[in-house]
Amino acid sequence: MKTFDLTFNGAVLPGHTQGQVKNNLARLFCIEDQTVLDELFSGEIIHLRCDLDRKTAASYYREIAEMGGEAALVSSSVRTGRASGRVAVLDLTSGREPSIVVHGDPDGQTGRGSDQLWPVSSARLKQPRGQKHHDKEDSAPAGNGPAGRPAANEPLTIVPPDEATATAVQTPGAAPRQESTHKATRANLILTSTGKELARLEAQAAQTREESVHEISRLRQCHARLEEKARAQLTELHASRERLERDTEEEMVRLQGLEQEKRADVDRELERIDALERERREHAEQTIGQLQARESEKEQQKQQTIAGLEGKLEQVRRESQQEIEELEQQLAAARQRAETDISELESELSTLSERSTESIAGLVKERESIAAETETEMQKLQSERESISQNAAEEAEAMLARREELRESRSRELAELTRLEEEVTSAYEKNEASMEEACAELRQRTEETLSELKALEKMLKRRQAGALADLRSAGASDTTDHSASG
Repeated sequence: MKTFDLTFNGAVLPGHTQGQVKNNLARLFCIEDQTVLDELFSGEIIHLRCDLDRKTAASYYREIAEMGGEAALVSSSVRTGRASGRVAVLDLTSGREPSIVVHGDPDGQTGRGSDQLWPVSSARLKQPRGQKHHDKEDSAPAGNGPAGRPAANEPLTIVPPDEATATAVQTPGAAPRQESTHKATRANLILTSTGKELARLEAQAAQTREESVHEISRLRQCHARLEEKARAQLTELHASRERLERDTEEEMVRLQGLEQEKRADVDRELERIDALERERREHAEQTIGQLQARESEKEQQKQQTIAGLEGKLEQVRRESQQEIEELEQQLAAARQRAETDISELESELSTLSERSTESIAGLVKERESIAAETETEMQKLQSERESISQNAAEEAEAMLARREELRESRSRELAELTRLEEEVTSAYEKNEASMEEACAELRQRTEETLSELKALEKMLKRRQAGALADLRSAGASDTTDHSASG
């Protein structure tokens, strides 16, 4: 199956900064050494991952592109097929700090990267490439070290028990050699098992690291989606709030214009009523003035008539007195005529007085009726004015109530928008806190797993060292026996 290498030379995609990409890569590969980060961005091609299958290579290529880095995928045969030159590989071996390892030398010896640097798939993790290599070396004959003892960096050969027993029977000092052979066999088995266990633990550590990276990437993507959703909701809420404020302001302006129009109409109506009232008042005053003028004219006529009658009566009295003085003889006839004339004059005077009284009473009644009509008109105009004022006040109160209702509605809607904004912000903060807790828990589990694997690795190395010591002691005893037999 064709495999690929993921390479990086420090290039950054548009819209991102080198500092952001450096921080993202440091979190992705758990790099704490600033020197290693600077080497990643030095411009040299660094093999971040080696021997990846197509699906895994595409997944990590997309992930680094989302972080802002410009990575590249090349065939693994380009790296492994070189005859000379140097190849820089990011070493993420379990139990050690990440570092950049350079393979190759000027003589043309190039290193070959493998998944042992960073296993990438579950199938590879179940069957590491180093396992076949160890199996082949387990079947290779020993003897590279002095006196047939294996070298320190080579696997030991497992000697079958029957063959060891036969060798012990044919050789002098069989009992000590048999014991040393059993020790060597036991040590060889321990070394073989510890080597396989170390390979398995390294593969498990790599798998744990890869799962942690995928989980952190998934949580980061989920966090980005939630953040984008919260931002969209906040934007929509802000737009709704601005739209509501704009509509409320337009409604307030419209209501203010309507209120001004109503006030203008009411002012015009009041001015019309005032003008009509002034006109009616002036007409009533003119009518009353005319009546008073007519009444004064009638009174003057009455006074003139009375004065004329009194003068005539005085003249008749004087004439009668003269006639009495002159004609005492004709006194009775003259007195009778005088009394007759006086009675006639008195009756005429009473008639004139009654007529004048009747005229004055008619004028008074006419004046009272005109005053009553004027009072009725004034009361009617006052009631119309009060009705118009009351209607204007009611309309103003209705508009004020409408304005208060709009203000309360706006306040309620603003409070609802504020509550929704707080809920969205709270949900976003809760999601962010839960994601941070999940990341922290995942990092803690990863660290615990790595620490357990490191402890197991140390224990296996101690067992391997003990087995090597037993083998060395067994080899020393064999050398002593061979020298004694010689």
